[in-house]
Amino acid sequence: DTEASAERSRRPTQTAGKQKRKRATPTSGSPRPYDEVEEAGEFGLRPARSGDKWGFVDRQDRWVIEPRYDAVTAFEERRAQVVLNGRPFYIDRFGNRIKRE
Repeated sequence: DTEASAERSRRPTQTAGKQKRKRATPTSGSPRPYDEVEEAGEFGLRPARSGDKWGFVDRQDRWVIEPRYDAVTAFEERRAQVVLNGRPFYIDRFGNRIKRE
């Protein structure tokens, strides 16, 4: 089905060995600041897409980390992997880049 294929191509890809996240759908009829939202990770932050960029929203649907990334994963072990201009790296819950250990 071409429609389903097109939908899958709009989702961010993840690194090898990780499964794709399931899409979460807003339940209320109120307008949301995003086009798509994923299940929450640590800190209650949810990956969310606005246009073609990803960021993170809190439980009240407020942007905590503005959408600027090409792809993101949910927070796990106090960090999330993001991709910016084709380059993957990790950020903390404030959006600060985490240096390699």
